[in-house]
Amino acid sequence: MKKIILAAVTIFAVTSVNAALNQQCFYGKCCTNGIVSKKCAEERKLANICHKKCKAAKIKDGAAFKNCKKQCIANKGNIYASNPAPAAQPAPAAKPAPAAAAEPKMEVGKTLTVSGTSFASSSSEISPAFSKYLKGKADELKKLNYNKVVITGYSDSTGKPEYNVWLSEQRAKAVHDVFVKEGVPAQKITYAGKGAANPIADNKTKEGRATNRRVEIAVK
Repeated sequence: MKKIILAAVTIFAVTSVNAALNQQCFYGKCCTNGIVSKKCAEERKLANICHKKCKAAKIKDGAAFKNCKKQCIANKGNIYASNPAPAAQPAPAAKPAPAAAAEPKMEVGKTLTVSGTSFASSSSEISPAFSKYLKGKADELKKLNYNKVVITGYSDSTGKPEYNVWLSEQRAKAVHDVFVKEGVPAQKITYAGKGAANPIADNKTKEGRATNRRVEIAVK
């Protein structure tokens, strides 16, 4: 009888310990045989930090909030990084960029404004069509005798100002990255984001907001 009681107590103790370990392992999702996976635990901790930071930024739009978390995780917990590592994202369902023939050529002393269908809402992703367009502009740049190129990103007025500044900077950086990849000297390019400042269209309309989601490329 004593052996039976002892065995029951032992089973209960082991079960209790395993239950406690499973709680520490995020209900079994980050552990094997009661041992916490360090990598999984760190990823969950970072995801939780980014969720709180994006929530504190008061981003109410679902797509914008999701994009904020992705960028934050890619930047190791920083949602306002100056030069964040690009986050892996699926190609956005954006319309093709304007045809190169419809845009003026790159010239020293002039600013090229690229807007309309260049970026989807709450995204800094470069679509294949837009990338092809920018490669053509990079080729034009390489034929010019210039001192520097200043890329300025903008957003529409949707969302919080802090988020818009960050998003517009990501758009400017995305264009910068294409230029550098195509052989434009990185030391001659600077980029910045100005959020919803200096709108060139009415933010009250869908078309106007699309126009304001733009980059301006000044050749000096």
